[in-house]
Amino acid sequence: MRFDFEVELPDAPGELSRLLQVVATHGGNVLSVLHRHERAVQGRVPVAITAEVPEAQALRLLDALARTHRILRVDREGGPARAAVVLVGHVFEADLRRLMDRVFANGASVGAVDARIAGRAEPSAVLLSLTADGADALRAAIGGLREDARAAQLTMIEQVAGEPGE
Repeated sequence: MRFDFEVELPDAPGELSRLLQVVATHGGNVLSVLHRHERAVQGRVPVAITAEVPEAQALRLLDALARTHRILRVDREGGPARAAVVLVGHVFEADLRRLMDRVFANGASVGAVDARIAGRAEPSAVLLSLTADGADALRAAIGGLREDARAAQLTMIEQVAGEPGE
């Protein structure tokens, strides 16, 4: 099965090699590695790995990674697709039911809502965590939400390709 994950590594010689050894020990064949040095924070670097892993080893690999690294993201082929979007503007003046109905109608769900409200007359920012059974359903939900947000005069900020949850 295809297994995508992102972990945080110390920015030090040999750390990537140790991570890849954990994958190999669990029968993983690494397909790609994205070492994100531009995102290093306090000497720690996010690293995204795509690997083919025997299904019987996937949970063992995840357990081994969790014991040795901070896991930032895990996705598997055929698993749920996730994304986050931020709506900015007078979100609570908009028809929230219509916005959410569009997400649900496309087969996605809203896992979490996090709002920042400075005051009634000020624009607000609302983070929505979306989940769908597949990437196509998630894209449809985001596309519909984008249309409704535009109609409600809201700015919608989406994840950039390659970000967690894509």
